[in-house]
Amino acid sequence: MDCESSVRKPDLVPDTFTVSTFSVFLLNNDDSKRESSLESKVMIDWPDDYRKLQETGLLARLTDPDDPLWVGDAEFMPEDEIVSYEPLDYQKVEIVPFAFTGAGDYWAYLPDALPGSDIVLCPHDSDEAEYDTACIRDFIFKRMVEFAGGTSLDGDGYWTPDNAKQAISRVCISFADFLSPEMLAELRSIANTVSLVITPFGPSDHFAKLISESRAKELIEKYAPMKRENTTFQWLDF
Repeated sequence: MDCESSVRKPDLVPDTFTVSTFSVFLLNNDDSKRESSLESKVMIDWPDDYRKLQETGLLARLTDPDDPLWVGDAEFMPEDEIVSYEPLDYQKVEIVPFAFTGAGDYWAYLPDALPGSDIVLCPHDSDEAEYDTACIRDFIFKRMVEFAGGTSLDGDGYWTPDNAKQAISRVCISFADFLSPEMLAELRSIANTVSLVITPFGPSDHFAKLISESRAKELIEKYAPMKRENTTFQWLDF
């Protein structure tokens, strides 16, 4: 699936908060009248690749705590959590969140730009949001490359070389129809890594990773770049 398959809006800074179909639903929602389809309730014009996550069952897997499928620092939100999201009192720009980070920051779409919205990162403790990727394909690839280049595998925590490689291999299998052949080749190469990259830390310590941070940045820039003149915008008004 190609990022260019969706209609995209011009590269503009988001408008300030306005009441849309999405926020009207949040204000007037009656739990007793909920329908089964999120889209029919809030009329979110999801991007094609997000729809594909729904249709193929991958979204259900990503929101199932018992499923081992994992895509890095992105905990996908079930439909009821998306529906129950309430804009913050000091929120300046409206968002449609679909996942969150381990730190509690939101991965989101900008509703006024749907279905061609870029994916943005909205920190819970900063007024500055960041354009992250152009589509789910790039999003999945970037999260896994960042994981490979940013996670220590020294055995002191949960991650080891073996289960880290398994996590990446699982993404390659599950998202074979989403990721480009080049992306799949790079991730499979990382999953088949034999020698870890050792990075010194302090006088006598080190980090062991699947790839270096510089290699991770290189892969992201090559396969999942964020091509925008303005890469950040103010989303909160403290």
